[in-house]
Amino acid sequence: MNQLDVSDLDDWLTLGGVRKGDDPTDMEIADSHRNAMKLFWNLSGIDISASSYGVSVDGLEIETEPRLRVCAGSSDEYSVDKSETDTVSASIACTIYLYRYFEDGIFVGYGIGGGFPLESFLVADALGMDREATWITNALNGIYPVGSVVTETTLNDIPFLKVRLEASDSNVSAGINGLGFYTYE
Repeated sequence: MNQLDVSDLDDWLTLGGVRKGDDPTDMEIADSHRNAMKLFWNLSGIDISASSYGVSVDGLEIETEPRLRVCAGSSDEYSVDKSETDTVSASIACTIYLYRYFEDGIFVGYGIGGGFPLESFLVADALGMDREATWITNALNGIYPVGSVVTETTLNDIPFLKVRLEASDSNVSAGINGLGFYTYE
């Protein structure tokens, strides 16, 4: 698994909830590993929504089985797009880059993303008079669209950083609602 020195990144958050400048506990490191493996091996779908002037796209899914994602390699990208009109589309760009995060030479846990939202985990997108888009990742290095708002979010009990390019047009929205996982009984 690749290593990433997060010391100089603008913001980061492990999959176990450790933030930049925090001292991780053994439990938080274990949680980050568990969540990394869950995403890599068991992710089955992503629930996103996008709407523009009353036209909506909901519930887009990644249609790859875990064995394809795993055998193809962690850096392979799977994209799904769905357009209802020229003004509303939803897309998932799912690229699972797993990293071992190190801050000042100390292992702090596992995360996804290499510091750039465009190679981050997923994207929801809506077009209208204005564009609204949302990305989730775990590491940011200042390279995201001007006017974006960065917050922390939790999807299915997994912490992420959310980068949201907000539209000034209230009729346009794009959001990430949840993750789906395969279960084996």
